[in-house]
Amino acid sequence: MDISTLSDAFFEFMTKGGSVLWAIFFVSLLSAFVFMQSLINLFINAPILQKKLLNDFVSNPNNYNRQRLQRHARQEYYYGFTILKFFIALLPLFGLLGTVTGMIDVFDVMSHFGNSNPRLMAAGVAKAIIPTMTGMALAVLGLIFYHLLFNLAQKRTGQLTHAFNGVTQ
Repeated sequence: MDISTLSDAFFEFMTKGGSVLWAIFFVSLLSAFVFMQSLINLFINAPILQKKLLNDFVSNPNNYNRQRLQRHARQEYYYGFTILKFFIALLPLFGLLGTVTGMIDVFDVMSHFGNSNPRLMAAGVAKAIIPTMTGMALAVLGLIFYHLLFNLAQKRTGQLTHAFNGVTQ
């Protein structure tokens, strides 16, 4: 399969799904960007931050400083999580909007041509079902990735707490 065949299939799918499917695609791209940014933050920036915070803690080991440093680390580790949850929640809502707009098209066809032309009605039903299916599938996929990312952030937080406890003992 070459790139032109894939792009043709993609645009055909997007056309069948209607304008709401483009909104779903845009939100999913934004979600992927935030997810990748959070991954980079957890894999590349987190170890550097952990070393810096531990050095700061060793140089000034009072309890207030430790709590402030841990709070700062948590903010860095969970960077982008709120917006990611928002995007994940938005995807099925856009799918529902696609259902409504597709059904409006079906009723519009029925009002002009009656219900005797199933081909015209099928196009509207497809336009209703495709965004719903896409929004739900991407939301489920987003939840899976979100929980993987969340577990990684929890692991990083636990490692930092363990490192702080090791320094104080």
